[in-house]
Amino acid sequence: MSEDIADLLGALSHRFRSTLRAALLRDTHDIPPFQAKMVAIIGRHPGIPASALIEQTGRDKAQIARVLKELDERGLIDRRPNPDDRRSQSLFLTPVGETLFATLRTLRAEVGTQLLAGLSADERQQLASLLRRLV
Repeated sequence: MSEDIADLLGALSHRFRSTLRAALLRDTHDIPPFQAKMVAIIGRHPGIPASALIEQTGRDKAQIARVLKELDERGLIDRRPNPDDRRSQSLFLTPVGETLFATLRTLRAEVGTQLLAGLSADERQQLASLLRRLV
């Protein structure tokens, strides 16, 4: 039984990610999914140290550095010296990045609504409660 649940959770996760990826590429000026994820993390945690992104994403330092460079070149992030650690940078979204972040939040909500459309409000609430317990 637990294998079936794990398979179903994996399938749902894959469906959500692939649907979101298609929406991102269609509606956000071709931003790759991982760049979008980084914008979302920085948007939710303004001032996050660059080093914390390694922990948040599970990616290595070189990958994070490359993506931050790409986001910087796109004008989406602002790097500032970290007041707590001179060797580190704090990351913030630029106004363009904030606009993209708002778009990303809207897209995620739309995709979630689309995927859960077959559930009643009570079922959605019950699912959310169960998922919170599992997380």
